[in-house]
Amino acid sequence: MNILEKIEKKKVLILGFGREGLSTYRFLRKLFPEKKLAFADKKELGELGTNFITTIKEDKNLTYHLGKDYLKKLDQYEIIIKTSGIPYKLDEVNNAKKKRVEFTSQTKIFFDQCKGKIIGVTGTKGKSTTTSLIYHILKEAKIPTVLLGNIGKPPLDYLSKGDRNTFFVFEMSSHQLMDIEKSPHIAVFLNIFPEHLDYYSNYEEYIKSKGNITRFQESSDFFIYNADFRKIEKIANKSKAKKYSFSLQTKVQDGSYVDKGKINFHIEGQHKFSFETGNVPLLGTHNLQNVMAAVIAAKIIGVGFKNIDSAIRSFKTLEGRLEIVGVYKSVVFVNDTLATIPEATIAALKSFKDKKLTLILGGFDRGISFDNLGEDLAKRDDVLNVILIGQTAVRIKQSLEKYKYKGKIYNLGRPNMLEVVKLGAKITPEKGMVLLSPSSTSFDMFKDYKDRGDQFKHAVLRLNQRFN
Repeated sequence: MNILEKIEKKKVLILGFGREGLSTYRFLRKLFPEKKLAFADKKELGELGTNFITTIKEDKNLTYHLGKDYLKKLDQYEIIIKTSGIPYKLDEVNNAKKKRVEFTSQTKIFFDQCKGKIIGVTGTKGKSTTTSLIYHILKEAKIPTVLLGNIGKPPLDYLSKGDRNTFFVFEMSSHQLMDIEKSPHIAVFLNIFPEHLDYYSNYEEYIKSKGNITRFQESSDFFIYNADFRKIEKIANKSKAKKYSFSLQTKVQDGSYVDKGKINFHIEGQHKFSFETGNVPLLGTHNLQNVMAAVIAAKIIGVGFKNIDSAIRSFKTLEGRLEIVGVYKSVVFVNDTLATIPEATIAALKSFKDKKLTLILGGFDRGISFDNLGEDLAKRDDVLNVILIGQTAVRIKQSLEKYKYKGKIYNLGRPNMLEVVKLGAKITPEKGMVLLSPSSTSFDMFKDYKDRGDQFKHAVLRLNQRFN
């Protein structure tokens, strides 16, 4: 019995009723118009939004559990379709599992039912850029393709859109990978850094979840991985798939590497193709890794090198990723709101040589260390100022002081973004840069990373309107 047959016959709860949960509901309701369904969410009814409330009121076969006790009745259901953002380590979830409640997810249902080929992309950072670049290359080559995940649509929205010839390019988080039982046909593993430690019991559990992207692959599948990370190499060594690697540090036999200002592509040690790194329209060395991974994926599918080269040249920077959002009196403002860990900020800083910088750091505290960032900034003479905001401000300041950072530190607490931008404009020298690259998530002061970036952009716009 496949998962949809089980869902049709059993008592089902959708756990989490945000964007993903609503997508799951619509998918099931289309398949089973008269079936009784339920959902649970920690928000109260009035907090769900107009679309959700309208849906609830119109469906007489839908019940719901809302507010602080939303997890209390999980054991009354036979199948729970869990939104990826809700952790398994919650007591109520564990208790339901012990009582033999079956847990599944959008991702598992999609993998079970998908007729096309899935290209899954994971990594702590770079997923959205790499996923979008693969999608862009395939679209430019006129290959049927669909973009899924955080950067695209929830997977079940597009399950019926493709056929056996369609490639589904799927940005996959560790949460989505945690309980899958199938791996993508082409799996891409970009990098691994400590993150989401509030969701997992420990770092090793996080690594294991990421590793699921190749764990269930067979010899007919492909695994593309970053050879510069030992932990990823260990995972690759256990993979049954055909392996291709990419590296900034070594010349690989099968895959891609950077040497003397060129990205090179090799198969079995034979040079096949290369192009200038200067032709890559993305800032930062870390983006060369994203490009290498995308090139390998495209070549596996059969895209010609001329098409790949043309598509890379025409690719546009994604919103919130080293995005230049404005200039005020020769000071450039850059939005890198998706830099939610210190390693991402360190990578961003490498993109701006010979620029005098003011760096905006801080946000929601998940308990990760900022010592690597403090040590890196202490060695630099281009970061003249650091503006700190949010919960992590105190701990970032401690790391900066620990490594004797030489610039000025401004701890603003919980300001509005216009205050932050005005201070940045004031303290940054002529032809300098104000870089929002927070090293932290956003949930203490903003709805999400996008809201943080949007408020930053709006504040820069207001600054120009007010003073020009």
